[in-house]
Amino acid sequence: MHHHWGFGGCHLVSFPNPEYWDYESAGEVMRFIEGGIYMASNVEESCEARDCNIIEGENGEEIIGQFGSVEHLRGILPSPVKLKANTMYWMTDRTPHESLPLKSTTYRQFFRLVTSKVSLWYEDHSTKNPLGVVPDPSITKILKGDKFSKDGVWLLDN
Repeated sequence: MHHHWGFGGCHLVSFPNPEYWDYESAGEVMRFIEGGIYMASNVEESCEARDCNIIEGENGEEIIGQFGSVEHLRGILPSPVKLKANTMYWMTDRTPHESLPLKSTTYRQFFRLVTSKVSLWYEDHSTKNPLGVVPDPSITKILKGDKFSKDGVWLLDN
């Protein structure tokens, strides 16, 4: 089964003959990935994602909660898909995804690469790019602080 996680974050490069164009066939060959998150785990079904992209409300209000929480939307989101082991997935940072409790005690390797083109970047939880690439302030809000502490995080002025 092939998924287009958070399709809103992919870009259509060109259209084939418009007379014969359809979403499914064009989707396989006509998009390229830009920005977002790359993620993989060596343990089967240790993560899940929902095949959608959370956008701002009609008036531009943000509906994603603190630290990326979409718990309040869980009942209206598409059903989650459990991610396969040893498979790299790409999704936008606005694609609902989560780690799951492991079925048994095991050694887990987890990989997550967040690119510079994301909505939020947690400076204290991310390794800075050694080549100096930084998030684009026109599309990314930079947060400072520990998102797991009582003090929380705060928005840096871009």
